[in-house]
Amino acid sequence: MRKRLRALSGDTLTNIWEGEWEDAQTSVGMKGFGVELWVMREGKIAVWEAAFNASRADADAGVEAMLR
Repeated sequence: MRKRLRALSGDTLTNIWEGEWEDAQTSVGMKGFGVELWVMREGKIAVWEAAFNASRADADAGVEAMLR
């Protein structure tokens, strides 16, 4: 998984990520991307909100294709 920090303001940060994995039930190669928003309190994630999109690794998985 690769994560990239996109914004940091006070105790809130956002990142985008992309990754590849093998599905545990089907053994199919998968890939996906997403965005996360974290609100930190006392050095720990207190609120974690995320959006996630995934598809088979052998599929055309550009943003447009994955959102169809």
